[in-house]
Amino acid sequence: MENVENQQEEAASTDSENDIDIEDDSMNNVFPVCDETSQSIQLETCVQPADLSIDASRIMSIAPGEGKKPLAILQDDNFEELCFPTLFPTGKFGYNCQRQVHLTPKKYFKKRLLEQGGRFSSNVEYLFVAQFITEWHQITSSIAVALRKSLTGTDGESFNAGFFKHNEHIRPLITKDDAYHFLRSISGGPPYWQKVLFELLAAIKQFKIFTWFLTLSAADMRWEDTLKALARQQGKTLTSEDIDKLTWEERCSLLRSNPTTAARHFHHRVQSLFTDVILSPASPLVKVNRYFYRIEFQPRGSPHVHAILWVENAPQPNESSEKISDFVENYFQASIPEDGELGDLVNNLQTHRHTSTCTKKERACRFNFPRSISEKLISVKARCR
Repeated sequence: MENVENQQEEAASTDSENDIDIEDDSMNNVFPVCDETSQSIQLETCVQPADLSIDASRIMSIAPGEGKKPLAILQDDNFEELCFPTLFPTGKFGYNCQRQVHLTPKKYFKKRLLEQGGRFSSNVEYLFVAQFITEWHQITSSIAVALRKSLTGTDGESFNAGFFKHNEHIRPLITKDDAYHFLRSISGGPPYWQKVLFELLAAIKQFKIFTWFLTLSAADMRWEDTLKALARQQGKTLTSEDIDKLTWEERCSLLRSNPTTAARHFHHRVQSLFTDVILSPASPLVKVNRYFYRIEFQPRGSPHVHAILWVENAPQPNESSEKISDFVENYFQASIPEDGELGDLVNNLQTHRHTSTCTKKERACRFNFPRSISEKLISVKARCR
């Protein structure tokens, strides 16, 4: 009996020692979550909390995308609300919201950008998303129609991936440019500008060479009405004296605060220039029959216009140089006003200043400035090679 009791006591002591060893091992596997030097702590979630002292046992791991397929951005009904939670605090009323009156993408985003608060129009990321969605809808709605116009006589064969694997179906689309003709309605793309180029070449062939070539740059840093409107959207009221005291950085900050308003003011000025000045009954540049212009953007982000005008009874390039010079001198002058606001504008904005562009390929100014003063306009006929 004594031997049995001794064996039981030894077994009990052995078990207790093993328990202690197990507890010690488990304690050695615990990471010190409060240690600031440990940055690779293995938590139950991929997103580690900013405060590492948080109890990891209370973190719930979920997999909302398990067993599902990735969706395109336009296939998600709430993509707009999820991408811009600050613009949609309630998580409702995005583009895909069910409404009594259906809105096209252009009408919907136009309404958003013209909202009185300006929270949508001042968000640059939202502007790019609006442009992407609008163009995407234009493209997708035109693809099916373009295919059915181009692939006639296919005996009702369905258009799937296997259909386009055959070269005899792809070659006609490429050789006839039908593969991208449907993109002509998307402004800014290569098919769109190809269409514009052909129309412009046709106009030059029909109406001869154009008379005037204009380059109009946006002096948005000097437009008081634009700066006042942008400041008013921020709850500020600026006077003309306040605008004169603004620094260059403050003016740039105002223009960047709401690109939509700045672009609308520029567009309104261009339209007013053509409607109220160039095409007015006063005819400051003779009666203009036709015109064409294209808007481009400078490196600093401000737009400018390149325009060409056709006028009545304008001399042609094959006529004498004296007749062309007399015609130009009636409408344009190359003199600097002595005093007044006009003189300041000419000296600040219409005077050549050497930049890196002047000496791009040569040591001297490749525009030949400064030039000698001439009392009479000299016309030079250039011959195209």
